[in-house]
Order: sequence, then structure tokens, then C-alpha cells
Amino acid sequence: CEFIQKVPLAAEEVFRIGSTSPAAMLYDALDHFDNGNPKAEEHIRAIRVDLPEAVDRCLEAAGHEWSPYYQQVLLRAASLGKSFLDAYSADAMVSMCQTLRVLNAVRAPEIGITLTMTQYKHIKVDGLLKCLTARFLHLLALRICHFLRQSPDSVLVDWACAKIRTSRSPEETVCRQIVEKLAQSPGLSYAPVAEIALTLGHRRLASRLLEHEPKAADQVPLLLGMDEHNLALDRAIDSADADLVYHTLFYLQKKLPLAEFLRMIEGKEMACRLLIHYSRHQDHDLLKDYYFQADDRAGTGRLLVEEALEEGQGEIKQGLDRLQQASKQFGKGNAFYAKCTEDQQKLLKLQESLQKEGSGQFIGLSVIDTLYKCLFQGLSSRASKIRSDFKVSERRYWWTALRAHVASRDWEALERLASVKKPPIPYESFVDECLNAQHASEAKKYVVKCDPRTRPGLYVRVGALKEAADAAYSLKDPVMLRYVRMIGKSGEKGLPLA
Repeated sequence: CEFIQKVPLAAEEVFRIGSTSPAAMLYDALDHFDNGNPKAEEHIRAIRVDLPEAVDRCLEAAGHEWSPYYQQVLLRAASLGKSFLDAYSADAMVSMCQTLRVLNAVRAPEIGITLTMTQYKHIKVDGLLKCLTARFLHLLALRICHFLRQSPDSVLVDWACAKIRTSRSPEETVCRQIVEKLAQSPGLSYAPVAEIALTLGHRRLASRLLEHEPKAADQVPLLLGMDEHNLALDRAIDSADADLVYHTLFYLQKKLPLAEFLRMIEGKEMACRLLIHYSRHQDHDLLKDYYFQADDRAGTGRLLVEEALEEGQGEIKQGLDRLQQASKQFGKGNAFYAKCTEDQQKLLKLQESLQKEGSGQFIGLSVIDTLYKCLFQGLSSRASKIRSDFKVSERRYWWTALRAHVASRDWEALERLASVKKPPIPYESFVDECLNAQHASEAKKYVVKCDPRTRPGLYVRVGALKEAADAAYSLKDPVMLRYVRMIGKSGEKGLPLA
């Protein structure tokens, strides 16, 4: 059997009769050099300008040669030309030498792969390795990998798969041989080998091989396919990869009955935490089932409270029903949560009543916001009931009333509020709130009730410079007096003190 191809251009330039190309001259120079003829130097000088091209052409011609003898001669010619060059990289020559060694190895009669340089460049090393492994020449493929410093993973995996397909030895022996061989490449994935073993019906062998799989992302899907559900979930959790745990949970949820699925994840903290997080946002029914299975009455109660708070304005009855259910779930064991739930029911009923009276939108407001809105609208009796029913602290009530009266411009109510001798909040707060509402005249009324040491500055802020001067004088504060005089001369009013 013979193969015919067109003579490559590089080989033609070197070997054509009468060729005067730089590559042919370099080839002749090597012949003269081997014979000790001084003409070798003359040939080199004649092609000095084109010497890099001549070296490249000789290397290229060597790659296309089938005869190891002529390969060696052409490589020596290229090496001779390179020795006369100062800045020529040796990488191309080293690469060509390696490539020729590989090609000569596969062209050997016992291998019989007649691969040309052009074909090799097209299929590359990976393609050659596939050809060798397809012929069960794994040892040669492995040696080529080591020689070219390529990863041997694909060769080792293919060898292991072939071993499983063809071996008649016991599974324990096959497993030991595969593990010993694949241990040469740390980090190599055993999953493809285990998958082949599983496909061929060697379930036990596949399970043993998966024990050596370093990547949980490759290990878990196969374990799930083998119905090793508990082991798959444990491996996913050990990896600390949330996405992998979610993948496992979703697979098991679809595959198993709900009760069995929930029993399986019981005691697995990470799996439970991720399931709760997902269910809280996507599937409340699943979360209720989980809490029921775990006998977590407090969790069920909290979920019912969340659902009640999410109910729309037109679903008040459903919200109240859920709050009542939540209160029962909390029971005596969670007295604090139960009391909060009862308070929320009272608040929701009160807000419903206020809305029915036409007092505006109240559903969804907090206790303090509801109190504020009642005070703002002048519903003092309702506000008092909220204060007593929900045990609003005196200080919080005063702050809310102060802001509500100022916002509603109910100055009479504000004066009644400030008439108490010892209020729980400072009178300076009345001045600040009135000034923030751009009502300096109202703010001025409360300056006289403030601490004498703060009155001069407060009078300046409300623009009452005479009163500010009098207050400063009564305090015998020369610094404040000078400040008030400066403000008066500049005509500026209401400047805050630094």
C-alpha cells in the first residue's frame, strides 16, 4: 500500500535539482561542513540576509519528510544556520523535534498510523490521542502525554472505561487496578468511569469508584441516579455548595413522597436552613409541611403571622383568621409571641373599625403610626384607647402627639399638651418641631418654659433678639450678649448657634 501526495513547497525548495533557494544553499552548506570544505562558510555568507528564512524552510521540510535520516539531516542544516544567527528563537526547532519523535512513533510498523504533518496540525495532539485510545494503544498515548507534558486525564479515563468493558476479573480487583492507575493524576474525575460502570450494570463498582471522586458537583448527580439519596445529600452538604444542595433537594422533593423527603433532611442543618429560606419566598405550603414534620409550632405561627401581614386590604377577615391560628400555634410555650399576635389582632380590628368610620387608610400601619394618624385627625378618644390598650409609653406618646399636632397645625392641642408641669420630653423639643414646620411665632411661646441656660440661643433662633438679649443679660453671659448684638447689626435672624 502506498500513499501519494504533492511534494510540499518547502521540500521542493530544498531538494529540487539546481535549486538556488536559501534553504537549498543551507542544505549544501551542511554537506560541505561535514566534508570539511571551506565552501560551507561561503554558502552561509551568500545567504546571510535570508538565513532566518532558510532555517525556517529546512525545519518545515524536515516536518514533511518521512525518512528519519532526511529528517535528521534537515534538522542539522537548520541547526547550522541557527548557529550563525544572534536572535533566533530555539522554540520552533525544539517543537519540531518533539513533533517528529511523536510522528515517527505512531508511524512505526507495529502501530501503523501513517499521519502526515499537515494531518497532525489539523487534529492536534488531542485528536492523535483519541486515535490511539480508539485502537487500545493507551500506553503509547500515555507516553506521548508525558513526553509533550500534556494532561493524561483523558487517556487514563478512556483506559479505565475500556478496562471495565473488557475485564472479566472480580469487581474488587478492577476497582483496585483503576484506582492505582488513576492516582497518577491527582484531581482526575472518576465520574465518567463510574457512569460507564453503572451503564454496564456494575452498580457496586460504580459506587466504589465514586468514593474517590474529588468533585462533589460530579459525584452527587451520579449518586442520585443510583438512588443513593442519603449519600448524595450528605456529599452535597459536605461540599458547602448551596447550589448543589438546592439541586439535590429539588431532585429529592420530586422523586420521593413528601413525608419521606422531610424525614430525610431532618437533622441536616444546612439542608433544612436552605429549604426554609427557599420555601419562605416560593412555597409556603412546603414550609408548613416542614414545620409540621419538625413539630415546630413556633415556626408555623411565625409563618401564619407573615401571611396575615401580607393580606391585602380587602382580606381582613382572612388576616384575622390566620392571626388567630398563629396564636393557637404559639400556645403557652411561646407566651411572648402569643401576646404579640393577640395585640396584632386587636390592632387590625381597630384599624378596620377606623376605616369603616371613613377616617382613611389604616390597615398595615404600626401601632405608633396608627396613633399618629388618630392624633393628626383629632380622634383623641381613639388615640387614648390605643395608648392604654397597647401600653404605649408616656415618652413615646408625647413625641407622637407633639409631631402630630404640629403637622396638623392644631396649636390649641399643642398648648394643652405643653401645659403639664413636668412633661416626659424637654420643652426644647416643642421649639424644634415648630421651627422645623416654619412656625417661629408658635415656637416662641415655648421658649419661656425651657431651661434658662438655653433660652438666649432659642430666642435667637425664633428671631426674638430683644428677648434673647434680656435672657443673656439675666444669665450675665457677655459672650451671648456680643453674639446677639452681632446678629442684630447684621440683620440676620434665626441663625442657629454653633
